[in-house]
Amino acid sequence: MAEWVGANWQIIEAPDEVDAIGVTWGLGLLDEPVESTGVLGATAAALRRELERPVELGAGRVGVPEVRLDLSSDTTSLSLHGPRDVIAAAWRRLPELLSARLATEGVTAEHPGPDVWIPDITLRSGRNSMAVAWLGIAPGDVAARAAALAARLNPETGSVPAVFFTTVRDLAGAAFVIREALPVARSGSWGDGTAWPATGADAESDERNGNARFAEYASEALISCLVPRTSSGVAAGYLVRRQLEAALRATTGGEPGIRIELHGFGAALLLAVKTDPPVHDAARAAVVEDFARRLTIVPDTWMSVASSVVAPPWVTREARVRGQVDGAPVTAAEIHAALRCALRSLHFSSPSFPAEGKNVDTGIEPTPFELSYPLRTTLPAMKRMRRHHAIRANDPATIPGLPAVVVEVGAGAIAIGRRDANGSDATVYRFPVDTDRLLVVLEDRTGALTLVDDFGRFVRFHPALHRGGRGLRAEVVRRTQGVPWFSTTSDLTTQDIARVRRRSRNGAVARIGVPLVILGIASAAIYGPRLLASDDGLAFAATATLSTGVQMNVTALWPQSDAGADDVSVLVELCGPAGDVAAVDPAFVQMVDDDTNRPLAQVGDTSALSGVVPLDTQTLGADGCARGDLVFERDGAQDVSVVYGDPDGTVWTWGPDEIPAG
Repeated sequence: MAEWVGANWQIIEAPDEVDAIGVTWGLGLLDEPVESTGVLGATAAALRRELERPVELGAGRVGVPEVRLDLSSDTTSLSLHGPRDVIAAAWRRLPELLSARLATEGVTAEHPGPDVWIPDITLRSGRNSMAVAWLGIAPGDVAARAAALAARLNPETGSVPAVFFTTVRDLAGAAFVIREALPVARSGSWGDGTAWPATGADAESDERNGNARFAEYASEALISCLVPRTSSGVAAGYLVRRQLEAALRATTGGEPGIRIELHGFGAALLLAVKTDPPVHDAARAAVVEDFARRLTIVPDTWMSVASSVVAPPWVTREARVRGQVDGAPVTAAEIHAALRCALRSLHFSSPSFPAEGKNVDTGIEPTPFELSYPLRTTLPAMKRMRRHHAIRANDPATIPGLPAVVVEVGAGAIAIGRRDANGSDATVYRFPVDTDRLLVVLEDRTGALTLVDDFGRFVRFHPALHRGGRGLRAEVVRRTQGVPWFSTTSDLTTQDIARVRRRSRNGAVARIGVPLVILGIASAAIYGPRLLASDDGLAFAATATLSTGVQMNVTALWPQSDAGADDVSVLVELCGPAGDVAAVDPAFVQMVDDDTNRPLAQVGDTSALSGVVPLDTQTLGADGCARGDLVFERDGAQDVSVVYGDPDGTVWTWGPDEIPAG
């Protein structure tokens, strides 16, 4: 049983028979704005790095404490574990670390795991780092920000409230004095100004935390709800679990493993329930309806057991540091009130709901308690979508793990089209994000972008690998004004890019299985050279000025049917100072079927085709120009573009245009 010494020191039992001492601050991931994601984790990691250093114990003895961190929703805890003399000596270094400028350079930010239900968190609390911290991101000036935050965490002089805990009563008051004044709640709102949830009689009118449904498929997340941050709320959480288990048995005939996560949520506790394996989509609505009904019919024997449930010490400690002091006894009336709060704040995940648009009567007389579940997960409006097809030297269908074969940009969405890399299905599947609800944009060192919205949807593409890439990137920048951008690492290297370019020149299929670990999501991806594309396709016969100063145009698109072939050719003209070497390698000129995004194979031997003068690396003639034909296998193409990769990385595109009748 935990007890308090003064208002700010909690004495706890040793959970693993090892002595401990620690601090809990009233600041967590919900309080951290998205643009500051990683700063709190870097500060905590820097403190751990310093406290893990060996401490001198006298007589030539040294000791090393174990330091544990816990970045939670609205609190952060740091604790030292080990022999009593070791943790006491290390603990006494903490005031100095927080008073001086903490050494934060080179530290890797601590990040929580990806186990968060993103649409639920963002609906309830707005945009904050709890929804994106699992991506492992941090701002470029994280070290300076972390050092500044460390000063705010100083319990004696900083602005963030703190309480302490230890297994050793004699250590209460060590380094930080015992105080009788209770911590005062820092704020009634989260990192972006979103208000804390209501837990009393007005909870039902809270649009963010009232009943809601997310249309998700095969999700481990099943439900979440709020209860007061009190001992009665913890008792209600016990009943939530029991009644959900009963509902699962009654509706599915089974009992998937249930995991309930407790997150501090200001004046409330958020209970997030996940199941393993996920409840079948078709059964979810029935489970939730039965569960909601059961919460209003709790057997007296269960209520008696719930009344004896003791809140873990960390629950009361975290509540206190957020200014929520629980002094009320646990009663059946308070537990029922907490269950009503849970019912009025129920979010659940299900692709469909039979009672869509009307209330669900629980059947309790004389005053039925009715619930409705507005749909909160919606697809963005995908109107007036402009397509940017991929520019590649390879056939996308042959490359496993190809990310985007097309990027679509519309009024309220950006979507990518992807093929199933594990099957033979050539269908392009669309994955959109809502550009009005973006949380972050990530850019790796190669220029690849990842956009994440507040439903947890994401798209990843490389603008330079799509037609009109420069314009595509500019459009992304315009659409993401006010959205934080972060730099991320990538296993893709410039050597990989160069290898793809070399193979592309030879017409070979470049396969580079680079495991990109971005956002904590592993995916196999193939990338060509980093291309800075020009504006959307030039018209045929338009002139492009290359990096060498040579002017190039592509014209005279016509079919070739000599010798029974079904080919199409173009005339390439290069002009510049007389006698210069044009240095246009035919392998750098490609023709692409605009409908299927397939590169067409270049015909090497054109000797059987009349009137064809092959283009080769040439010296410009006396008139300063050189001309030649390139021939490609038509393979059923109707609309084509011609693409040239300049040695400086720029991509020039002519077309698309229709191949004229022969």
